[in-house]
Amino acid sequence: MTISGHLPPATPRIQRGSPPARRLHKQEVMFGRAPRGFTLVDVMIVIAIISVFTGLATQEFGKGLARARRTEAVLGLQAVWAAQTGYFASEGHYAATFDALGGLPMEGATRISPATARTRKYTFHLSQPWGPNSFYCVAAGQLDPDPWPDILVIEEGRR
Repeated sequence: MTISGHLPPATPRIQRGSPPARRLHKQEVMFGRAPRGFTLVDVMIVIAIISVFTGLATQEFGKGLARARRTEAVLGLQAVWAAQTGYFASEGHYAATFDALGGLPMEGATRISPATARTRKYTFHLSQPWGPNSFYCVAAGQLDPDPWPDILVIEEGRR
């Protein structure tokens, strides 16, 4: 048996200029439109991730800021130490006051009393609790919001 006539082509013809065929998604079938943008859940997840990163960064920034503020006390105590060792080398004992050292060894310090000086963030107090062959210097300041002062100490001659 022979079939006469034209056979349809094996592949459908695509007309030029027509848009390519695409599959319909479930949302398009149900709601009649294509999905666009982000869902509320997507936005909430991104906000949660950003919040976690912000919390971690804030804690580290606070620690770094406290370390930077502590530098003033460390430099002031090093200056007191250098002045006291120089005074001990020339006089044979340590100075009891900043006045005996010949002034304030800390840069930008203001004299409050003969044995007390104040810088921007710290108050330094010099004393000789164990006699003239010793000294004790305290740097105290309020650098953070907790109720306890931040204190750094140097001492020499305690036996």
